[in-house]
Amino acid sequence: MICLKEKNVSPVVVAGHSLGELTAYYAAGVISLEQALRIIDARGKAMGKSHPSEDSAMSAVIGMEREKLAEALKPFESYPVVIANDNCPGQIVISGRKEGVEKASEAIKALGSRVIALPVSGAFHSPLMAKGSAELHTFLKNVIVNKEKRKEHILEKMLYVSELEKKNMKKYIDFIDPSKKYNLNINIGNSLELDLST
Repeated sequence: MICLKEKNVSPVVVAGHSLGELTAYYAAGVISLEQALRIIDARGKAMGKSHPSEDSAMSAVIGMEREKLAEALKPFESYPVVIANDNCPGQIVISGRKEGVEKASEAIKALGSRVIALPVSGAFHSPLMAKGSAELHTFLKNVIVNKEKRKEHILEKMLYVSELEKKNMKKYIDFIDPSKKYNLNINIGNSLELDLST
């Protein structure tokens, strides 16, 4: 971003996913680079204190509709296990206590969907992050932002598909596999591509 700013190139639209939201805020001019780094540090420390990493898990569910997944997770709500990230059509991430995520994953596999355990150190975007969320909220009260450029949520669940539908943005979006589009010899998976020329 610094190199782009030096060349007077600025984005028309920015979006961020999880930690990437802070990158988007910086790119949009809502916060400075120093503020972004301080927030990232505070965020990491707060999340680290929220719930023990050894009792935390996240898994990607491949090939199950959101409504069907929400129904499948009902028996595991008490752990809790929740839908954390609605990444793109066909890929949704669940998060929660390790035992609950493991049991939910087995139940989901029995329904015919693929489940991939993610190598994470926390049950991010779940109620288990509430303590860290409160601590970060207190920290953020003292961050001065460019109110003219302020955007929505830092601490919300990452439900991109449904959020974009609500904001009538879906017509501008295509979910692509960049490795195929750009002939890269790596497997990236689906990414979000915006086309604002419509």
